[in-house]
This record gives sequence, C-alpha cells and structure tokens, in this order.
Amino acid sequence: MLNTSNTLERSENSPMHTSQPLVSIIVPCYNQARYLPDALASVASQTYPHWECIIVNDGSLDHTSEVARQWLEKDDRFKYVEKQNGGLSSARNAGLKVAKGEYIQLLDADDLLEADKIKVQIIRSVEDRGGVDVWVSGYRYF
Repeated sequence: MLNTSNTLERSENSPMHTSQPLVSIIVPCYNQARYLPDALASVASQTYPHWECIIVNDGSLDHTSEVARQWLEKDDRFKYVEKQNGGLSSARNAGLKVAKGEYIQLLDADDLLEADKIKVQIIRSVEDRGGVDVWVSGYRYF
C-alpha cells in the first residue's frame, strides 16, 4: 500500500515486521568490471530505500575490486565479498551466507534493475500478505 507521499505503509495486521523489510541484492561478478558500474547504479537508484547490495567478486582478473570499492565508498548499503573463482552458483551462495535481508534479489553484473522494481514487489508482497515465495519479472534488452 502506498500512502500519499508514495511510501510504503503497513497495517497492524500486516504479516511482515513493523519496519520495512530489508532486501538483499546479490551481484556475483567474474571479469565484468565494465558492466558493474551500470548494474550498481541501477541498485543505487531504487526508490525502495531498505536494501543492501552484496557484490561478490568470484576471483575476477580484471578491475572488479576497484569498481566495487568505489561503490562501497559512495553508500554503506553496498557490501563486498571476495572469493576464489567457483562459478555463478558458488558466488551467489557466498552472497547468501552474508545476506541479512528478509527478501533476496539476484542481479547479474551485466543486468539492470528498473528503479521501482523492488518497491513494486514489496508492495505486492504486502498486499498478498506474504503468500509469494518467488517473483519472476519481465525484462528488456539494452
């Protein structure tokens, strides 16, 4: 539910906590430093403010770590995990281990999130009273 200031409201009967739920956005990255700034900018532009973004460097040989550290300095909601290369699933699992969110959003380093994506899904989850386990959303090419 949105109030007149376009922010999320909860009724006392809401199945979620009284504060807005944290969303953990996990971004695995292997040699995709050239795309990472755009992906992270799409996270930073979310209209839903209660998120953490976990950048998982899966043993990249490019300058992924430097790009990630720039975002760590910009916003303390960005977190960084560095690990040996183990593949996409291994990187996502490393992000899941440190995630603190009630909800998880997976985002590949070469993809973008629409600015209202997280907010719309949180609102719909509240309206559905927590009955949604998995969200699948549309996409567009860029």
